[in-house]
Amino acid sequence: MSTVHCFTSFSFSYLSRARVLASTVKRFNPNWTVWALVVDKEPEGFNFDQNTEDFDRIVYADSLGIPDFEPWLFQHNVVEACTAVKGTFLAYLLETETSKAVYLDPDIAVFTELASIESMLDRHDILLTPHQLLPETGIRAALDNEVCALNNGIYNLGFVAANNSPGGRKFGKWWAQRLLEECFDDV
Repeated sequence: MSTVHCFTSFSFSYLSRARVLASTVKRFNPNWTVWALVVDKEPEGFNFDQNTEDFDRIVYADSLGIPDFEPWLFQHNVVEACTAVKGTFLAYLLETETSKAVYLDPDIAVFTELASIESMLDRHDILLTPHQLLPETGIRAALDNEVCALNNGIYNLGFVAANNSPGGRKFGKWWAQRLLEECFDDV
């Protein structure tokens, strides 16, 4: 059984991108389990079959146990909805499926093995990617980058990873709650 479960969250309009992610993760990390977390329903006449996909598992967001799912979903635009379910699924994976969970946005392609992520999760509860490591020196760059980060968050959450430790599980639960309540593009 895989110790790393990688997931992405998308709507069917992003399926082609998510397929690239799944195939490239599997190519370079064949022992990882890759999940598709889908926020909408299959278009009529479309057959999204796990047996023909590079995803090891497919789960629909309406099965995550989010209270009043449909009214909750329809408060969000498609990007908000795909983002808002990330924390709930991360928490689920850490509670029930794996010792290490990795989220990657569906528009990412992997070009090498990701063993360094796996080994860093042996030492750290959570892995995040900051938008910046150093302050900007000019006002234009500060407005473009620092203010943008203040509005959208200091971490690029197109990637996040956590291990199944008290700290990792606590982060997953916290993130799930924040996203369920506050995931709106309304600065």
